[in-house]
Amino acid sequence: MNHKNLAARSMNEPENGGIAATTDTRQKVVYGLLLCALVCSLFWPAVFYRYANYDDQTVVFENPILKEPGLSGLRKVFSFFSIKSFYPMRLASFAVDHALWGLDPSGYHLTNILIHLLNVLLVYTFFLRAFPRTKGGGAAFAFFTAAFFGLHPSVVDSVAWIAGREELLMLFFLLCGLHFTLNMPAQGEKRLLRHVLIAYLGAFSCLSNIYGAVFPALAVLGYRLCGGERGAVRLIRLTWYLWLIAGAAFFIKLVSLGVYDQESNAVLFPFVPEAIRNAGTLLSKTYHETLASLPVADRVRLIIGLYGLNVLHLLAPLWLPVMYQNMYPASYWSAPVLAGLAAAAITAVAVYRARKDPLPLFCLGWFLIALAPGAQIVPHHIYRADRFLYLPLIGFFGALCYPVLSASRRRGETAGKPAASTRTGARALLLVYLGLLAARAAMHLPVWSDPLTLHSYCVKQSPDFYLVHQYLAAELFNERDYDRSAAEYEKALRLDPSQRYQWMNMVKALTAGGRIAEAEERLRKGLAENPEDYVLWNDLGLVLGQRQKFDESVEAFRKGIPYAPNKAVLHLNIAANYIQRHLYEQAFDELARAREADPKNAFVLYQLGLAMERRGDLQQALSLYRQAARLAPGYLAPRSRERMLAEMMRQAQPMPAPPMEAPGPALGGIP
Repeated sequence: MNHKNLAARSMNEPENGGIAATTDTRQKVVYGLLLCALVCSLFWPAVFYRYANYDDQTVVFENPILKEPGLSGLRKVFSFFSIKSFYPMRLASFAVDHALWGLDPSGYHLTNILIHLLNVLLVYTFFLRAFPRTKGGGAAFAFFTAAFFGLHPSVVDSVAWIAGREELLMLFFLLCGLHFTLNMPAQGEKRLLRHVLIAYLGAFSCLSNIYGAVFPALAVLGYRLCGGERGAVRLIRLTWYLWLIAGAAFFIKLVSLGVYDQESNAVLFPFVPEAIRNAGTLLSKTYHETLASLPVADRVRLIIGLYGLNVLHLLAPLWLPVMYQNMYPASYWSAPVLAGLAAAAITAVAVYRARKDPLPLFCLGWFLIALAPGAQIVPHHIYRADRFLYLPLIGFFGALCYPVLSASRRRGETAGKPAASTRTGARALLLVYLGLLAARAAMHLPVWSDPLTLHSYCVKQSPDFYLVHQYLAAELFNERDYDRSAAEYEKALRLDPSQRYQWMNMVKALTAGGRIAEAEERLRKGLAENPEDYVLWNDLGLVLGQRQKFDESVEAFRKGIPYAPNKAVLHLNIAANYIQRHLYEQAFDELARAREADPKNAFVLYQLGLAMERRGDLQQALSLYRQAARLAPGYLAPRSRERMLAEMMRQAQPMPAPPMEAPGPALGGIP
């Protein structure tokens, strides 16, 4: 971007001499230091927080990829899905943290705080550079915009939650890219180098979080309003490669939505290349499970309602539940939809009034563009989250600060009052508002201090949401408070009976607490009400097996099979029962039935391969291991066993018989 047009816009600013320029520079430095002090003082306590046991355990503490050094680990970082998403830059940053801090959560929290601080300073310097002397802009505007962004309660979740680093990194790379678009050289090698760097930063932003896909739209907005570039063809020529990168990122995101199987709680294609080769199947699954899950009229109401809720939340973030329960407006007269329509009308008026003023128009455009990915225009499995506002915050508060600062100047000039007096009043008003928001953020931050505090808080905020009870129950189980854990699982099941896996969780807690007879009694009561629920038959079989009632256990599993003929889990648990009693032939027959029920289940094929080895049919075992490895590239056990068996067969050495271990207990599917 060049600044030819900005010279004209800043004609109303007085000419500064050397002393004034020095004062201005000193003011900018003071503002920057003040931002550092404010952000660090707010978030420093988070350095001493623990893991939250909310995805961070999976992506950090229990992640084997972080423990693999060198190129092997780096290759897996950029080729494996992480939970339900492909965000390798986040995973790569965790690998660096692991090398520096091991598994100490303090180091990971410190990194989050430092990245957020860098983002705040990048926001500050961006507005200083993009709109240096535009009316209403300057150092005060850049400071307040960056401060509202850095201290708003909605950013707490992204900063204090280790797994929330994806938003931090996404914005860091995006802001670096936008900085490089400023003062773009007219031609030559430096211009080409700039574009290469911008392309890499755009890709890194998308590989941190899908919100990075808005980068090309923000770049177009910047080129147009900051650099004065005109013409659609010109803007496309400047940003075409960014649109390609964003399109590729969006494609991978859609594929990733189909990778995770909710019922089996497993990743169907852990390898990204394998998932892309099966993109047709996964995109179809994504469409039917996500994109087509809501009628058009309901989705329109949802989009409007979410817009109103997000605007109100940015202005007055009083309720911060961390986990938002899905709530779909029933009519156009519901409160969220009416709030959304009012917010949309106000936004339209603001855009119209700012149409000739580049700074507020840029901020409003930033807000609307950045809000789009989380607006449910493209359906997402997460209904709403404060971290979705991390990027839109910047534009929203830029648009809010501009009229306050510019109006104070105009009012002072009209009334004949000293400009300094009216500016001081406006800044004092913004400081009071900023202080209130920072105080709310400071109150919310300790929620993340440890997992029990976090999940207890979530239950208090959303007592009718089954998921928060599930997380609290899991944490109580980890704390060995089995009675309370069972009670929370029971509440989760009562709030949403469709979440049938809660039965297994509740039974597990009852059993761990020595209440196994009660677990059996509750399952029998559940079956009296729902005799065709195979999950309950499966759970009852497991409990009876733990009570050494083996024949009754097998009978319970078999009663569930007619209600789940395509599920391997019941056959697997029968096989586990037989193996426990050293009845290997019966176990083999049951594993064969499991394969008939689910022929593409990699876990079943691996277990059957082990049984074939024990029988001495090595070629068949080798074939089964290869099939399992091909179906689930991320499932390492069959690949490892295949290599061992192939090497032994090549050297004509006797292969030790594999241990015939129980494959279960399992529930709802096998990964």
